[in-house]
Amino acid sequence: MALLRRIRNLFSRVEIEREIDAEIKAHIDYAHRGQHRRGHDSRTGAPGSLDSLWQSRRHQERVASMDVLLVIGSTWADVHSSCRQLIRNPGFTTTAILVLALGMGASVAIFSFVDAALIKPLPYKDPGRLVSVY
Repeated sequence: MALLRRIRNLFSRVEIEREIDAEIKAHIDYAHRGQHRRGHDSRTGAPGSLDSLWQSRRHQERVASMDVLLVIGSTWADVHSSCRQLIRNPGFTTTAILVLALGMGASVAIFSFVDAALIKPLPYKDPGRLVSVY
């Protein structure tokens, strides 16, 4: 589910920026509550205030790019793990390759027949007037 969400985030820039803004705002509120508990006034700009982080557009871009990097990294890890499993189980690998090859071959054969018989018109001037005599 997380992978689908990350892929969706690649194409919905406005929504991800809104989520980043909300997350940064939550971090700032948490920091302000902590400063208030320690006796600092959050309006006077206590030490370690995160208001500059909230204003920083560069930080928001960095967070968005990290999401893309996580998608690429997790995809690469999945491919690497899959390849290791295929190498470790040669019987399964052979069976999977044969089943995929048969499926693709059958699909190509059926499509070729349908294309030749149903989709492409006959190579005659008026194919509706053809008659066969026995």
